[in-house]
Amino acid sequence: MARRVLPTLRRAAFSEVMAAGNRLPGPLVTLFWRQAPECGVGIAVSRRVRTAVQRNRAKRRLRELLRRHAQQIPEGIQAVWLLHPDVADVPFARLADEFRRTIDALRERIRDDS
Repeated sequence: MARRVLPTLRRAAFSEVMAAGNRLPGPLVTLFWRQAPECGVGIAVSRRVRTAVQRNRAKRRLRELLRRHAQQIPEGIQAVWLLHPDVADVPFARLADEFRRTIDALRERIRDDS
């Protein structure tokens, strides 16, 4: 089965999703999303994650989760994950559980809106 590749959001779309999109908060990540004709994803890391090394590691970990679970992200969605400071220190399995919870909540929210 071919893997789905999720395009990266351009700067303008990224800003629009963060400013005017819907919000799903969580303890490790907050998901900003909106429905749009073109799908795309973005990752933002809180500046409270002090070092660039920690910020980059957090982004790499989330990118891996996006690769593994790309099929579960609904079509026609632009999404930005904001990573909280604690994300740099938690085990990968806990981050994966939190990521799956946000995807499930997103799918439920879209189903309720329909």
